[in-house]
Order: sequence, then structure tokens, then C-alpha cells
Amino acid sequence: MKRRAFAGVAGAVFALLAAAAAFPATDGPTFRRIGLYIGSNNGGRDRVTLSYATSDAATMADVMNELGAVAQGSAQRFRGRRRGHDQR
Repeated sequence: MKRRAFAGVAGAVFALLAAAAAFPATDGPTFRRIGLYIGSNNGGRDRVTLSYATSDAATMADVMNELGAVAQGSAQRFRGRRRGHDQR
């Protein structure tokens, strides 16, 4: 059940980011899109370890960059902790 809930949240985030990419900037006010991509295969002691969360976050960042929705310098990627070290 928790896995489905996580998949639902991940799907909603993906849909929101895809929708943001679908609307190009207009001649109106200038704004800057930023992207925050977080992937952690380990959700905690009582949760099932995921297999692709970190690679999915990296892929999402690449796709949004390719679509022009988020500029390369406006994206920040975070991966889950591994052996006590924060990996970026």
C-alpha cells in the first residue's frame, strides 16, 4: 500500500513538471524555473528499498533540461545517503 502511495506521489510530481514544460514563456513577466530533483532508494528502516529512485530523479532532470523547462544551472540534484555520506 505504501509503495502505491509513493508511486502516486511520484506520478503527480512528474505530471506537474511535465505540465510546466508544456507552457513556454510568453512576452509577459520574466520568470525563472528551477528544478529540485531528489532520489533516495532507501526510504527508511521500515520501508522497502527502491531500485530506481536515484536514477529516475537524474533522468527527470535530464528530460526537463532537454525540453527547455529548466535550465542546466537552475537544477539541483540530490541522491539519498549512502554509508553516512551525502552524495550529490
